Amino acid sequence: MPERYLLPLFILLILIILVSFTDFTTRISVYVGAILAAVFEHVRVSNALPGIGYTTALDYIFYSCYLPQGYRHTYDVVN
Repeated sequence: MPERYLLPLFILLILIILVSFTDFTTRISVYVGAILAAVFEHVRVSNALPGIGYTTALDYIFYSCYLPQGYRHTYDVVN
């Protein structure tokens, strides 16, 4: 069951790795789109779960994927 929630996230991470070899404009566009897609997927997954008042393992997985995406985006903008 969790694989149907995590598959889109892993596809986004693979896309970010593959696009890191392209030009700056393409990288930034894909990074911003990937972060937005990950956030929307996180919201979709959170809404599919029953109403609970604590953080689940899926939330931590999504949080751990936001960090590399944000770092990569910031690194490319600064350098």
